[in-house]
Amino acid sequence: MQSFYTVLDFQELLEISGEDSEKFLQGQLTCDLDDLAEEHLTLGAMCNNKGRVYASFRLLRHAGAYYMTLPAKLLEPTRQNLQKYIPFYKAAMSDATSRYQRYGLAGAAAQDYLAATLPRLPAAGESVASGDDLVLNLGGTAPRYEIWSPAGDSALVRGLGSLGAGSAADWRALDVQAGIFLVEIADVGEYTPEETSMDLAGFVSFDKGCYTGQEIVARMHYRGKAGKRLYLVTFPGGMQVLDTALKDISGKTLGNVSNILYLNDISFGNVVLKTDTDLAQPLYMTTDKGQVAVTVSPIVRA
Repeated sequence: MQSFYTVLDFQELLEISGEDSEKFLQGQLTCDLDDLAEEHLTLGAMCNNKGRVYASFRLLRHAGAYYMTLPAKLLEPTRQNLQKYIPFYKAAMSDATSRYQRYGLAGAAAQDYLAATLPRLPAAGESVASGDDLVLNLGGTAPRYEIWSPAGDSALVRGLGSLGAGSAADWRALDVQAGIFLVEIADVGEYTPEETSMDLAGFVSFDKGCYTGQEIVARMHYRGKAGKRLYLVTFPGGMQVLDTALKDISGKTLGNVSNILYLNDISFGNVVLKTDTDLAQPLYMTTDKGQVAVTVSPIVRA
């Protein structure tokens, strides 16, 4: 994988603080905050009463508060959903997006840069301080880090020029390829955690107590076999999708492709399909170049 850095200005940051913040969030999130130590991060999601996901995120526990990284345009709808429950707790929510300049770093050269600059690299799922900056290790099969810088002009940030600049699509593609489904605004309330394979990707704890939608999420898990799962869609670069429907040769729609990302030579997306779908059959999407054959494959995890 080519190393790069990118500005994470396509994400928003929701802070939840106060003495009851853990108790409040524990009743809403699919992840278990009892297992989340200070200065550590985890994947998580929130569901409605029908067990369908309205937000998914990375969550950092830092300085006694929780910081939820959300795709653009999802902070306010997420805050409004949580606002229904927070009056019962000594907790508060605020938009912390402008508090930090945030950068994503990926690849071996990015890791080498941090290793040469920091007193120590954070372990997977951990954050460490570097002056006023925070450095987060996202884990995964390839090196991925984030820098959260209050000033945005620290020595650590200025040194990023030694790496190649990447795009938002380059960064997001790493999640799409790994099956880390971060819900976009168009997919709010459409899928259960199981349908988007969040239970396989580390978003869901089945040992914690109740949270909104938990009964349905648990029932689907313990029935023994998932009826639908998340798959990776790839197709050639240089074309724009006009219709997100994934169709077979007869024109039947099998699912709708989400998180479509256009890179120079190849494009990616995710699709939720029935687990008995024949992935070897010809499958198509409609683009500005006409009907184009796409490849659909299972998510490969470490």
